[in-house]
Amino acid sequence: MSSDPTPTPAPVHHKLPGGGVHWTGRGKLWLGDDHLFEVTTLFVVESYRRFFFREIKALTVRRTKARLIWALVLGGLGLLFALVTAGFAWSGFKSSAVEVRPLMYGMAIIFAPLAVLCLTLLGFNLALGPSCRCYVLTATGWHALAAPSRLGPAVQVQARIIPIIEAAQGGAPDSETAAPYQGTS
Repeated sequence: MSSDPTPTPAPVHHKLPGGGVHWTGRGKLWLGDDHLFEVTTLFVVESYRRFFFREIKALTVRRTKARLIWALVLGGLGLLFALVTAGFAWSGFKSSAVEVRPLMYGMAIIFAPLAVLCLTLLGFNLALGPSCRCYVLTATGWHALAAPSRLGPAVQVQARIIPIIEAAQGGAPDSETAAPYQGTS
């Protein structure tokens, strides 16, 4: 007698917008049929957390100063490297000793890409928009999510997930607590 059980279909997950980097690794959020799924990767180690919609009490988004801090660090380093590059180039141009000129120009060539890299990363950081932190409240407490880490994708995720949470729990008890982020950017 052979019983041929029908195979259970694999769970389907849809990637939600935005990613994020946290001290625990690079994070991504996935939307399952009845849960929110977080995958965090640190080098070759992956960790997973699942939050069932019927157990989520709140999904909040809080702005952070990470964008400002990175802008100051990258802008400062970019400016410093640009000034060092200009100083070496000017020294090479003004030097009367022919032997010193290649050294000064060589140092300028070394520092110029560092300035360009820092200023390019600064541009990307500013273009990504305000930084934020997302939190999920369950019966076990608040859980910080590694993703999304920028406000635009976080608001999109929140707007997409809140109606699903409300449907899984039979409606929202208070429309003010379930409203998506309405802060200024």
